[in-house]
Amino acid sequence: MRGDAVRAYHDAVPHRSRFRHLTSAIRSPVGHRIDFPPDGYREDSVSTDLSAASGVEVGESLLVVGAGTVGRWIADVLDVADTAFCDTDSATARTAADATGGRVVDIDSEERFDVVAIAVPISVATEAIAAHAPKADRAVFDVTGTMREPLTVMAEHAPDVECVSLHPLFAPERAPGTVAMVAENGNDVSDGNGGDDGRSADEGNGVETDGDREGENGNESVAAGIEAALRAAGNEPFVTTAEEHDRAMVTVQARTHAAVLAFSLAAEPVDERFHTPVSGALSEIVARITDGTPRTYAEIQAVFDGSDDVAAAAAHLAEADSEEFERLYREASAGEGP
Repeated sequence: MRGDAVRAYHDAVPHRSRFRHLTSAIRSPVGHRIDFPPDGYREDSVSTDLSAASGVEVGESLLVVGAGTVGRWIADVLDVADTAFCDTDSATARTAADATGGRVVDIDSEERFDVVAIAVPISVATEAIAAHAPKADRAVFDVTGTMREPLTVMAEHAPDVECVSLHPLFAPERAPGTVAMVAENGNDVSDGNGGDDGRSADEGNGVETDGDREGENGNESVAAGIEAALRAAGNEPFVTTAEEHDRAMVTVQARTHAAVLAFSLAAEPVDERFHTPVSGALSEIVARITDGTPRTYAEIQAVFDGSDDVAAAAAHLAEADSEEFERLYREASAGEGP
């Protein structure tokens, strides 16, 4: 099975995404390069059965729209032989291409690709999808952070190819990690648990499994290839639905970020010796969040709107008498919040 080959490769080379500056490589029939580091793994120490490579088949050409850190991350993970970048900032596209061994195409180019990846800010995702999804021959996917709207726009502008949405639940510099995944018009995407959750990947994912959705010559779908490549790079993709993902992000991202930032804004500087385990840990989380890009966090709030819920909860606590406060405390400890 291809999946077994991919897992065997992953076990042998668990940090593939870090091996960019390498000297030896093999290429699969579809152009997916597998590299080996010069100081440990040799071709005779890792199986070079090309079934491992074909198990992570995505396509022979990839266009990455958006050449920031997320675009470079997904290009590195998929490692397609012909990878091109386009960006509104041509210098950023050139930097990404140089870093990943790819090339640059003009943002208005009409060149077609097997797969098109959209890795732009949420606020311009639909515009980018509308402009570039029609260039895809096999699949289009986004890595923007929201799912329902991008999938809807992909289906509108690329109705005859697979539509996939990914959300790495970590910053690229902290890879690998967990990746939420939704595929529509594809097939053979697992749930990561061998169906142990009591539903098939198709039931949990809205995936169509018509035979004509398989790749050429009966190959697995592009979605399955993306999933396999993510696993080979050490990530843990899991199947969800767009609705489930977007609902979860209200709490996981918007409310969480709002609560942490509100604490930071309300807090006063204190001698570190006064910190409790709780306040110290929360201060570390503040430092981690505020090390990011303000625009990204602002866009998350604009889309998922968690700050109002946090403000309402804080106001409820502030106005509560002792009895009500104790009730709210018990409610919070029981995990009965939103």
